[in-house]
Amino acid sequence: MKPFLRQVAETYVEHEGSQMIDYCFVFPNKRSARFFQHFLSEALPPSSVYPAITNISDFVGEFSDKIEANRYEQLFTLYDEYRQLPGIDIDFEKFLYWGEMLAGDFNDVDRYLVDADALFVNVRRLREISANYLTPSQIEIIRRYWGEDRTRMTVDRFWNHLEKNPDTPQHQHFLKLWEVLAPLYHAFHRRLEEQGLASSGMLYRNAAERLDSDEDLRLPYSRVIFVGFNVLSTSEIKIFSTLQKLGLADFYWDFNSLPMNDADSRAGRFMRRNIKEFPSMYPIEEPLPEMPKIDIIGVPSNVGQVKTAGQVIEEWVGDKTIANPDNAINTAVVLPDESLLIPMIHSVPKSIRKLNVTMGFPMRLSPIASVISEIVSLHLRSRVDTAGNPFYFWEDVKAILNTSSIRNVCPDDCKKLESLIQEKKMFSVPVRTILEICPELKVIFEPFDADRHEAAFRYLSDLCKFLASTISPDDKIQQRFLESYQQALEQLDKVIGRYKIRMTAQSFIRMIERALNSDSVNFVGEPLQGLQIMGVLETRALDFDNIILLSMNERVFPRRHYTRSFIPDALRHGYGMSTIDFQESIYAYYFYRLISRARNVTLIYDARTIGSTKSSERSRYLNQLLYFYKTPSTTHRLMVYDPSRFESEKIVIQKNERIMKLLDAFKAGGRKNLSASSINKYIQCPLRFYLQYAEGYSEDNEIVEYIDSGKYGTIVHAVAQMIYQNFQGFDPLSAPKPSVELPPVTVTRDMLQHLIMPQNPTLDRFITAAINRLHNCLPLKDQLSPLVGESLIQGKVIRHNIVDMLRNDIELTPFKFISAEEEMTGQLQINDSLSINIKQIIDRVDCVKLEEDGRTVERKRFVDYKTGKDETRVSYDSMFTRGSNSKAEMQLMFYCHVNRCLNGDDSPIMPVIYKMESMASQPITPIYIDKKPLLDYRTIYDRYKEDLNAVVSEIFDPEVPFTQCEESKSCSYCPFKAICGRE
Repeated sequence: MKPFLRQVAETYVEHEGSQMIDYCFVFPNKRSARFFQHFLSEALPPSSVYPAITNISDFVGEFSDKIEANRYEQLFTLYDEYRQLPGIDIDFEKFLYWGEMLAGDFNDVDRYLVDADALFVNVRRLREISANYLTPSQIEIIRRYWGEDRTRMTVDRFWNHLEKNPDTPQHQHFLKLWEVLAPLYHAFHRRLEEQGLASSGMLYRNAAERLDSDEDLRLPYSRVIFVGFNVLSTSEIKIFSTLQKLGLADFYWDFNSLPMNDADSRAGRFMRRNIKEFPSMYPIEEPLPEMPKIDIIGVPSNVGQVKTAGQVIEEWVGDKTIANPDNAINTAVVLPDESLLIPMIHSVPKSIRKLNVTMGFPMRLSPIASVISEIVSLHLRSRVDTAGNPFYFWEDVKAILNTSSIRNVCPDDCKKLESLIQEKKMFSVPVRTILEICPELKVIFEPFDADRHEAAFRYLSDLCKFLASTISPDDKIQQRFLESYQQALEQLDKVIGRYKIRMTAQSFIRMIERALNSDSVNFVGEPLQGLQIMGVLETRALDFDNIILLSMNERVFPRRHYTRSFIPDALRHGYGMSTIDFQESIYAYYFYRLISRARNVTLIYDARTIGSTKSSERSRYLNQLLYFYKTPSTTHRLMVYDPSRFESEKIVIQKNERIMKLLDAFKAGGRKNLSASSINKYIQCPLRFYLQYAEGYSEDNEIVEYIDSGKYGTIVHAVAQMIYQNFQGFDPLSAPKPSVELPPVTVTRDMLQHLIMPQNPTLDRFITAAINRLHNCLPLKDQLSPLVGESLIQGKVIRHNIVDMLRNDIELTPFKFISAEEEMTGQLQINDSLSINIKQIIDRVDCVKLEEDGRTVERKRFVDYKTGKDETRVSYDSMFTRGSNSKAEMQLMFYCHVNRCLNGDDSPIMPVIYKMESMASQPITPIYIDKKPLLDYRTIYDRYKEDLNAVVSEIFDPEVPFTQCEESKSCSYCPFKAICGRE
């Protein structure tokens, strides 16, 4: 079908081609005006003189000598007038949250020609309110346009609800607010006019009033033709009707669509009244078109939608639906969700030679916007310690250091800083530490005064210059963002200075971010060439043969609108102001108008029932097309991805010459040691042993602010060590560890009972010192700093566990305590040709008295503290079974074996596990192997030694590869499970 704008252009050329020099064509936006100009140039003879062509905003601006105020000027003018009203005392921080909303309300009041004094009437004079709160002309306009009396009943209902609870604080606050809105509205207007400024609503009101009242007004046009409008504000209705009465106006409405002619359709709700009230001078009617060929596609992915759109375009090029790929001007891709713009551009097939992007790229989606947001968050979340030194949280520092553009400035320094933070577990990073290691990043990490906006302005200005130096000059989007950011900074700072408003840095930053959230990068190009990629609003009055519309989901298209207004919907409805109901009709019109003249329409939606980022429900427009307006040419299909599953091959690492050299480091004379833990890892999964110990890969040691399970166990071990070494005569608060070997000590009942007494501070001091040293990373001199927050709570839990352990130990007294955290290193002979380096640390060695065969004997114990869920009753075979959970038993036997080999100690030793979580309910017992208590490791020693040597020999056997374990339950907490594809 012929495009609507072409029809209007050809109709006027046909009837008044030689008289249009003094005419003015007015459109809803600049883009539709540009396309009309193109069609008019094709219809007019060469060298013709063109009429004026403009958009509605510029047209109403011609009736005033005022300049439209920017958002900052309006907001600060409003605040300056508000704080001067009697009885008002509010700082800008509080006003900021609702000031913009109030400015929007005042703009609507003007745009809809509402009497502010009547709207914001003092509700204490409720009985005086009558049906005549609108002027007679307003009542006539609203009644004629809406076809109903919207001015009495709904508003009365609104006022009535205020009388039910007149004494509540909310009621009184509402009354106080409404009492000042009318004087504030007038003061706001007066102040803007004194400065030669106006809001957009003021410009519309001024144009409507001047046309209505100024008989001497001389328009520069002999006729004004309004083209392609939809829902009209009251001021637009007034402008249209006044020019119509003067015989100076003509109107053309794009209304030729089956759904819009449906009496029940929202799409045509306002258009039918537009046509009736403002008919066209020349008919351009044509037969009601049939519905186009519509293909509805559900795709269970956001990115999948743009890929599907690219495939559709490729198909249209192949079957000549797009006849000219070099200039696919007749095809448009419409994106209700602007975040899909960049993926869509990359998904356009190579057969399309030219693109024209007109929707703009949202600034908030720019990578540099994310960087600035993270830097701002770093400063807003910063704190100072008790000494007044500023610090940042590790998560904020990490996010900035991992930004490629910033890391490239000083990669070595960034790596050094990360290593230091990881090593010392600094989840709170002092600013001085950052600046000492990374001086080149001073612009980013230098603190500024949060109480003064001037400091934030200087900081952000310097930051923009710094970031501009880190990105490529060819990256136009990033450069454009930084330019806009700098302009917004300077504009806001200038307005703050003009109005002498005191503002904190936080409010200054918040205003900048809010302003740029609505800004976008406009791509420059010839709009009449190439495949068109646009947003919904850019489609107004434009027609295309082929249309692809993505994101056809509820709350995306139509977009969900929220009424952020001080004016209740009841009053908005009564005064004919815009409501959510208006938005529903507007978007329905946009949709059906867009597809009405097309030949081929593809509508794509996110078909995920869960996990969709915005909505899992398809758009109501799709349901209407499927059930109300369905034709044989309408199809609906789902794109189904077939994630074919392939059996993953088992990972096998053959021991080549390089790997064998890596293993040589563990042999006698090498620089690495094997331990019970590393051998346990091999038993569980040889591949993990290879990656972690042979290659040296380590899992990310995440820094967290809380005490996780691993750190909790470390602290419990440290407290137990401090307790018993203190009995040996060493003060653990004076040094991290003793410099000499401590003598054994006999532990008595009185010693332990005295320690756990509530009034004895010793145990609490040990716990505080351990948490401050191992979790809070404080130096030795500050280790007794009082615990706060989560550390304090965890300290009480640790005390409870330690006390339970000591109460169990009381039952063993008197016993001899020998050592804590005893370290053993040396070489262990495995076979005639293999000797390995070993290292082990035994949590506790003591000697207790046991009853055995009716007599009392002393028995040395190797004790292993466990804060997890380790088993104490296992079978022997499970210690060397792949994927088993018998690592604690295997580890204790390893301690006994190494002690025997290195120290020649052939005495009986009892391995014991202290399960800290069950100390309160279960007594301390030896481990059980094959349902028998292991009171002396020697009873299974020979068998254990043989099996251990076999496992270690296998590690160094060049013919036995490293393979992944068969039992996937061992992979639950493996840091390398992603390599294996294990979940």
